[in-house]
Amino acid sequence: MTGDEAYGQDPRLRAALEARGTGYVLAVACSTRVRINSGRTPIRADTLAARLPATAWQHHSAGNGAKGPRHYELVRVAGIRWSVEECFQAAKGQVGLDHYQVRNWTSWHRHITLAMLALAFLTALAAVLTAPAVTVGRLLHWSHWRTRHQATARHSHYRRRSCWIDHETVLEY
Repeated sequence: MTGDEAYGQDPRLRAALEARGTGYVLAVACSTRVRINSGRTPIRADTLAARLPATAWQHHSAGNGAKGPRHYELVRVAGIRWSVEECFQAAKGQVGLDHYQVRNWTSWHRHITLAMLALAFLTALAAVLTAPAVTVGRLLHWSHWRTRHQATARHSHYRRRSCWIDHETVLEY
């Protein structure tokens, strides 16, 4: 589970996740006291982070943000959270994800589903329009490679199959 500082500041949530054995990455303020040594020792989060060796950190990119590339020293799942949030921000700005006035769950669900479908369509369309053009030579090269690969795989399959047939014939006698 991942969450921002609003969730990370709730010690009951963190305790419940730990009690259930659920892995989590929650952002916390640097002044937040976290417990280590099986809950016996409280320590500030920034102090704990400073004490960790450099090998304990993994440098990951959470993708490009509105202000450029974002690099975090977190686990992969925390970076994924940012890409999901960016997807929702894009949906709000491009397809009106947050422009709904509904009175029941069914209407809300339909609106959200259609907005996300529209965003997926726009994303796929943008990918097609910005994809580099494939030359005829490149297509022919790939087709020739694929034909050779299939022939090699077919030959290996038949050779392996003939070995099993010969082996079964010997075992029957």
